[in-house]
Amino acid sequence: MSWSVSDIPDQTGKIALVTGANAGMGREVARVLAAKNAEVVLAVRNTSKGTEAAQAIMSEHPGAKLHAMALDLSDLSSVRTFAQRFNEMFDKLDILINNAGFYAADSSDISKDGFALMIAVSHLGHFALTRLLLDKVLATPNARVVTVSSSAYKGGSIDPDTFHTTEAARTKPYQNSKLANMLFMLELQRRFESLDTTALSVAAGPGPTKSDGAKLGIQSISNRALRGLAIGITDLLMNTVAQGALPVLRAATDANANGGDYFTPGGFNAMWGPPVANKPTKSANDPALAKTLWARSTELTGA
Repeated sequence: MSWSVSDIPDQTGKIALVTGANAGMGREVARVLAAKNAEVVLAVRNTSKGTEAAQAIMSEHPGAKLHAMALDLSDLSSVRTFAQRFNEMFDKLDILINNAGFYAADSSDISKDGFALMIAVSHLGHFALTRLLLDKVLATPNARVVTVSSSAYKGGSIDPDTFHTTEAARTKPYQNSKLANMLFMLELQRRFESLDTTALSVAAGPGPTKSDGAKLGIQSISNRALRGLAIGITDLLMNTVAQGALPVLRAATDANANGGDYFTPGGFNAMWGPPVANKPTKSANDPALAKTLWARSTELTGA
């Protein structure tokens, strides 16, 4: 079945938080949710860009309720400060969208806390953020936590003892970070199911999308000819940002979603087409690994 923005129900009264919402897919998700009358928090590393994004959305939708708030997912002190501020400002959280990502061309890049930068932003920062906001999530009927992953998770592998290190980041860092996202999403759902709660944990994969991350990845290609070829393929085959946002929006708003669902484009190899719900494949369905990763992430982040 086809699904589009017009299928999103009215979101009046809901509080939504979107990380990485100043540009690209996160900004599009924030724009659509605001257009559907949700009150949206744009959690952004650069507040100037976040404010610009909020103003642009409000110029299109004058009645929109938007807040640009500082959040650097690579810095756990920033995550804690953001969470404290959010918890003071809001008494609930209907939709948490862990969207922000980072492509590190250099595997030796490290976060302020000493973690490989890609895993710090994509997994550990979002893990800590979610843990610190869980009281608000659990206090909200039918709340939803959406983790943005990618089909690349199928090629990842996780060693809970070393996954956060720059040594581990030398091999398939993007795939590994996306697998961490999926393991986290499924473990969070298992924990929701163990409680008397209506909260759901789901994931979304946008398919190949012309995002800022994709652009950075292409620009990191040192060979000029290959870089030019990649640019051409991007323009020809990748989804627009609006198309890439659809699986995330469906994951966040579809009343028929089930915990543990993974929303992706419904076409060939989950690359194009209207979003549909899938079940994660075997590589993510390892409860023992997910539980161990959760415990290790708790230890590393102190959340």
